[in-house]
Amino acid sequence: MKNLFFLLFIFVLASCNTQTKNQVNYGSNPTAGNYIDVNDIKVYYEIYGEGEPLLLMHGGSGSIENFVFQISELSKHFKVIAVDSRAQGRTTDSDKEITYALMASDMAALIDKLKLGSVNVLGWSDGGNNGLELAYAYPDKVKKLIACGADYTHENYMAKDDSAVMDSNDPIIIQTKPFLEKYFNDPEKLSPNPEKLPVIKTKLSYLWDNYPNFTLEQLKTIKIPTLITLYCSWCLSSGSY
Repeated sequence: MKNLFFLLFIFVLASCNTQTKNQVNYGSNPTAGNYIDVNDIKVYYEIYGEGEPLLLMHGGSGSIENFVFQISELSKHFKVIAVDSRAQGRTTDSDKEITYALMASDMAALIDKLKLGSVNVLGWSDGGNNGLELAYAYPDKVKKLIACGADYTHENYMAKDDSAVMDSNDPIIIQTKPFLEKYFNDPEKLSPNPEKLPVIKTKLSYLWDNYPNFTLEQLKTIKIPTLITLYCSWCLSSGSY
């Protein structure tokens, strides 16, 4: 069997150049989707393919839909378990503060309830942060981890970087604009409790301003084989390059 990291990395890179959208309605597929009671919420997930389990986790304010360009290919080689994180997509929320540690706890409970044993994990942005938390707190549940665009500390995450400013007419900006508009409008469409979205947005903003809080010493305790990638997570989700 080919190396898992190599396979996943190639799939992710290839997907950034993919322009053909699979017709499966990922994120809203009644034939593949289910809810499961996890901790104090109901987690929405969809399963595709057979083989080693691969847990797929989206970025902040996103949903399973963000992996529309990846699931089809990944499911040819793995049993893909794509999830909507706490308070995002179709997954419900509770009165608790949202933290990466709590969302990792959600995923650990989901892994147990679905009897998956130990899983491979691929997450981008917030999903990558959740993956790091999962590998740190529940190492017995993670075989290997790929974290795309994740961070280990919230400090200076909004620091200005003039080199990152792009012209509004840049082809990449034009190409990704439809995806970005869809990305930020989806919560209203998918949420099981849209009336709670203002509170959820406030909670997510607090999450990003105050977490994660890993120390380098804590990261060094993670022994799970891990690949960290730093390319744009919007590229990963939009199918743009």
